[in-house]
Amino acid sequence: MAQQPFSRIPKIHDAAELIQIAYQRSMKVSPPIPLRVSRTIKTKRLAEARIRALSDIICSKLISVYKFLPPSNALHPFYKALLELIVPLSNYDASRRKLRYSVKIIRRLTRDYIRRIRQATTPEEVTKLRREAYGRILSVVKRIKRNLNLLEDVRIKLGKVPSVDPDELVIVVAGYPNVGKSTFVSKVSTAKPRIAEYPFTTTEIVVGHLMLNDKRVQIIDTPGLLDRPLSERNRIERMAIAAIQYLADSIIFMIDPSESSGYTIEEQLSLLKEIKSAFPKIPVLPVLNKVDIASSIQIKRCESSLKASIPKMIAKDDVGVDDVLAEAVKLALHFRAKKSYAKD
Repeated sequence: MAQQPFSRIPKIHDAAELIQIAYQRSMKVSPPIPLRVSRTIKTKRLAEARIRALSDIICSKLISVYKFLPPSNALHPFYKALLELIVPLSNYDASRRKLRYSVKIIRRLTRDYIRRIRQATTPEEVTKLRREAYGRILSVVKRIKRNLNLLEDVRIKLGKVPSVDPDELVIVVAGYPNVGKSTFVSKVSTAKPRIAEYPFTTTEIVVGHLMLNDKRVQIIDTPGLLDRPLSERNRIERMAIAAIQYLADSIIFMIDPSESSGYTIEEQLSLLKEIKSAFPKIPVLPVLNKVDIASSIQIKRCESSLKASIPKMIAKDDVGVDDVLAEAVKLALHFRAKKSYAKD
């Protein structure tokens, strides 16, 4: 399975931390120096070694961050949409490029000061140049303070998003709270669903995985996102919902006809209508859950409103669950095939 692009990025030190680390480590450097050399040569070799150490420590950390963080144009649209919730893409890419540019400046300064130190004639001149080199190099780090902070914010927030492989089938489960979504995800997943905080809202995203007829399928439940009218969403939540469109191959919309969840049939059908409107191209499969405690009249009300026979199940008892999953996978495969045909 493909790894989530922001999941393994190490902590990005802020400017003050990076300066402290590099300064302290470089000042501990003590290169081997022959005893029978002049004080000027000893001072030169020590200064050169410490300047190189300072430069190498800073540059290696900046390059590491640059390589770990993918450019926005290399991201899957889902992760790109999430990234844009945190920061404009242009700001992210500019901050990332600033690290590489800073490395070039630091290396140029290092070469320049080492050359000048080698040309120096007294220990005092060498010490002055070494201090000047430290000041110039560390000032470069200070100038990218905001860039480092921005990238660390991205790392922290996007690192919390569970891995979802866009190349594998993705089925999203929607519906009001307490209609049986989590129970369904738990029943159909071969592994216990992984739950992690979904950034930008106070909700979570639940990802379950299973194998079905040699097909790996990912089941996503988004409690707190697709469980109330879109009109009640703030801008960030609306954008987070929009990001899901880049993943979903089909959507299971779960309805509780018994209304034991605390929501009327009318409220649930209204949300179904909004979900279909929000994802017009993605197939949506309405499903009636808890049919064991729903009356025939309640079930008929749902089917009459939708003008169709709706798949029925009792998720907690594993009744009808496999049939619902199979139908959702069938819709997802058909949707994928249509997308591939459209690209060709």
